[in-house]
Amino acid sequence: MRKVFTIGLGIVVCLMAIQVNATTQEDIGVSIMKGIAWLVEQQNPDGSWGHGEKVGSTAFAVVKLEDRAFELGMSPFDEEYEYFQEVISGQNYLFSQAATYGEGTGICFGLGHHVSYNTGIVMMAIAAGRNPDLIVDVPGSLVDDWTHKEVVQANVDFFTWFQNHDGGWQYEPFDPEGFSDNSITGYVVLGLAYAQAPIYGFNCTISDFVKDNLNSWIDKIQIDGGNHDGGSGYGGEHTSNVLRAGNLIFEMAFVGDTPDSQRMQRALDYLGRAWNDPDWSWEDGHGYPGWYGNPDWQGEPDIWPKPEWWQAWPDRYQGWQGPHYQAMYCIMKGLTYAGIDTINADGIEVDWYDAFAPLILYGQNNDGSWDRDYWAGGHTLATEWALLTLEAIAPPGPVINVLIDIKPGSYPNSINPKSKGVISAAILTTDEFDASAVDGTTVRFGPDEAAHVHYALEDVDWDGDLDMILHFKIQDTGSECGDTEATLIGKTIDGQQIKGTDTIRTVGCKEKK
Repeated sequence: MRKVFTIGLGIVVCLMAIQVNATTQEDIGVSIMKGIAWLVEQQNPDGSWGHGEKVGSTAFAVVKLEDRAFELGMSPFDEEYEYFQEVISGQNYLFSQAATYGEGTGICFGLGHHVSYNTGIVMMAIAAGRNPDLIVDVPGSLVDDWTHKEVVQANVDFFTWFQNHDGGWQYEPFDPEGFSDNSITGYVVLGLAYAQAPIYGFNCTISDFVKDNLNSWIDKIQIDGGNHDGGSGYGGEHTSNVLRAGNLIFEMAFVGDTPDSQRMQRALDYLGRAWNDPDWSWEDGHGYPGWYGNPDWQGEPDIWPKPEWWQAWPDRYQGWQGPHYQAMYCIMKGLTYAGIDTINADGIEVDWYDAFAPLILYGQNNDGSWDRDYWAGGHTLATEWALLTLEAIAPPGPVINVLIDIKPGSYPNSINPKSKGVISAAILTTDEFDASAVDGTTVRFGPDEAAHVHYALEDVDWDGDLDMILHFKIQDTGSECGDTEATLIGKTIDGQQIKGTDTIRTVGCKEKK
C-alpha cells in the first residue's frame, strides 16, 4: 500500500554529502505534478514515449498516468480524466507492437533484444488499468478485438513457454548465445505479479511449474559467502548490486517468501551492508553504483555532446556520478511488494522511502524532468522511474500486513485459554490501509483460525475513521498457555490476503494444588 509522504532529512544515508532540504508531503506532491506535466508533453504523435526504448518507455508512462487517475477516484478510461487521451493512445501504441514467435508461444511486445523487458513492463501497463474486460480496438494488431485480460494471459503464456531450464529468463527466447539473468528476470516477474494481483482484477493463471522453476532460480542466483552474501548475481557470477537485490527480494515474495524467511533475510542483510556504499566495489574489483551515486555529485556529467537518448559504454561506467533512479525503483518495488518499510543499514534502522525521496527531489530539473540514469539513456526513463518510486507504485504484496489491536482499549492483552467467553480483535484503518476494504466473512483468528461470531465497522481507536471490530470464541482460537502473540488473517473484498499480529498475555494457566 502507498505510504504517507511525511519525510525528514535526519535519516537519510550516513555518507551523503549533498545538501538536500527537508522534504514534506507538499514538496513531494508538487514534484510529482511537475514530473507528470513534463512527461505528458513528451508523448510522440504515434502515442509512444521515448526514442530508442519506445515500448518500455511508453508502458512506464501509461502506468504512471493510470495510477494518477485512481488517485483522483477516476478510471483512466473515463473521458473526464485529464489524461484519458494520453492513456488510450499510449495503450494503443503498445497493442500495435504485439508479436508472437508462433502458434503456442503466446503474445509478446517489441520483438528484438529487449522483448523480455518490454513484455513484462507492458503487462504492468495493461493490468494497472484495472479493466480486464476492455476490448482492444487497434485494427491490424495481432490482439485487435481481444479483451485486456486475454492479452495479459497470453503474455503469461509467452513467459511460460520460454522460461529457461534454470528457472530464469534471458533477453530473447532460447538465444544460444544468451543466458538467464536477474535483471531481465526481475522485470518478467514484475509483469507476472501484476497479472495475478487481485487488486487489478485480471487474476491470470500462472502455473505452479513456473513458480517452482523460479524458486530454483532464486536459490541459484543468490550469492553464498563473501561480502556479496545474500545478494543477487547477474547470470551466475558472485558479484551483486542493490538493483538486482531489489529484484531478488521481489521474486522471493512472489513465490511466497516472507521477510523472516532465511534467504530473504540474507538478501535484506546484503542490502543493508550495501546501503551506504556509493560505488559498489569490493574485493572482486567490480564497481557498480549504489542507489545514490557519488556523494559529491552536483549534477549530470556531460562528457561530450550527444543526443538525449544515447549513451556510450565508457560514459556509463567511467563518468557516472548521479543518483541511480532505476536502482531506487527496483529496491522500492521489492520492498513494497514484500511489505518492508525499513531496513537495517550498517546497524541503523532506515526507512528506505525517507532516504530516497529527498534525493529524488533534489535531482529534479526545473522543467519537471530528471536526468538520465546509469543504465538507461534519456530523461524519459529516468523521470518515469523517479515518479514511480516517489509514489511507491508496485503491486500489493501477496499478503498485506495490517495493524490489529487485540482487546482494544486494554494492555496487556490478557487472554485465558480456558475461558468459554469471547475475545475481540480490531483491524485498524491507517494512512496505508482502509479496514472497510476487508471482507469480514473471510477473517480468521488464532492458531486454529477461528471464525468470528460477530463483526462490525466502528471507530475503535477514536481517530475519526472506521475500523473493523470482530469477536471470536476463545475456545475456537486454539490459544494455549504461554502464547505471547496471536495472528489474524483474511482477505480484502477484491481478494488480497491480509495478516496482522498483536501481543497477548495468557492468564489462568496455573494448575490448582
